[in-house]
Amino acid sequence: MSLLSDYAKQLMEKVGFERDILGFKVTDDEPKDIPYYGDDMSMMCAITAEAWEKDTPFYFTKNNCVCGGTLYGGIGSRKVPKEEREAGMSVLFGEGAPYGDKKVFRKIGQQIPKHFVHHKYLIVGKLQDLKEPPDLVHFVGNANQIYRLTKAYTWETGIVVQGMSGTSWCAMALPKPYLEKGITFTLGDHGGRSLMGIKDYELFCVVHFSLLPMIIKNLDKAL
Repeated sequence: MSLLSDYAKQLMEKVGFERDILGFKVTDDEPKDIPYYGDDMSMMCAITAEAWEKDTPFYFTKNNCVCGGTLYGGIGSRKVPKEEREAGMSVLFGEGAPYGDKKVFRKIGQQIPKHFVHHKYLIVGKLQDLKEPPDLVHFVGNANQIYRLTKAYTWETGIVVQGMSGTSWCAMALPKPYLEKGITFTLGDHGGRSLMGIKDYELFCVVHFSLLPMIIKNLDKAL
């Protein structure tokens, strides 16, 4: 059994997640022996959700995403024609939309950690199926399960885990733990939860891979 398979097995046995644990890894080298997502385009959250259904990990690029999620994932965002950009922005603001107005949207953006180095490829797959350690480990679970992960971290470090809510899943889940080499949790957003098929009682937790051994070790110690 590989190290990653062992980690996944221990986490599933100790915590009892319904969904497979996912891993994310950015790279500038085109992945070998890992299939490319293909020419299809979708929202990044929807692409990520496909990893739960696929038998093997896969990789994609910024050109696969119709949204800006890849910017938060660490691989930049594709160039978008002005007409397409304006059409996309038009559905973001006002009543029944994610944000009240552009000013609110910009204010939120100022609170999200930024990737200043953009890589070419993003690998995503089930933790047990990955061939190399990921950068980030992505959990979906109920409140008690996510609590156990965060408590296992705080139990040893004394650092209180800060969650995020109010904007997109990709913005809240990915850049903070990657750049800070830390851990966070989030409720996600309406669009992301819908496209990922998230149940009402589920929320997200994302952990930098370097913290995973400590968290696994402490799951049986922390109350």
